[in-house]
Amino acid sequence: MKKLFNPAVICFALSLAACGGGGGGDDGNGSGSSGGAQAGGQPQTPNAQKLASTAQVIDYYGDSTIWGWQTQTDGAQVAVPAPAAFAAALPATPAHTVNNLGVNGQTACELLAGTNGFDDWATRMDAATATTVVILNHGINDAVSANSVPVNQYRTCLTGLAQAAKAENKRVIFETPNPISDTRLGPYIQAMREVAAQEGLSVIDQYAYLTDQYGQDASIIAPDGLHPTDEIYRVKGAYAASEFLKLDK
Repeated sequence: MKKLFNPAVICFALSLAACGGGGGGDDGNGSGSSGGAQAGGQPQTPNAQKLASTAQVIDYYGDSTIWGWQTQTDGAQVAVPAPAAFAAALPATPAHTVNNLGVNGQTACELLAGTNGFDDWATRMDAATATTVVILNHGINDAVSANSVPVNQYRTCLTGLAQAAKAENKRVIFETPNPISDTRLGPYIQAMREVAAQEGLSVIDQYAYLTDQYGQDASIIAPDGLHPTDEIYRVKGAYAASEFLKLDK
């Protein structure tokens, strides 16, 4: 699998100029349940304040499919990665800040341990005092890369990521990966949903949504078997924003 290590971080602040740079990840495929779930199955309560009604700093973690690796290239970044499309789809007021923290080739377990891009996760969460929302999209590399791990280890790493972030009062949202051509991803998609239920987290179910919209042929979504088309990156971001806007505090 291709790897590109670009430590820059791209920051998108609505109504403000963009700042920073980015890093991204490698990828895989799977089977999943249907329906672009309202993030995480958390019940909506009447008159509850929406999460997006107050300006948030949103750190968007993942692999190359978050960083924005352009399909069928050697590592070019698309003009509009999913986090940028996500930021653009949010209301102009209040002005949210969205940071693209995708790292090419990164796994959930590497993110937790602090290899391939960052300090260890607990330290990072302790230092991220301004961050309110953490979105985590990992699973492809965990399933199919040279650094792949058994699904139970992936489940443990997701649990560790969630618990450490929650301990620092972060709002954690899981996002399932996009479909790819490798069917080994399926159990990892399901494991993410199960950990989210266990930890009481919201889920943006991109896998289910994109499968519902584009069918079972992953090549329509990811022509190189891993990375989405430019248009699918925009679709992913817009869908994630629509789900985020539904969430209560």
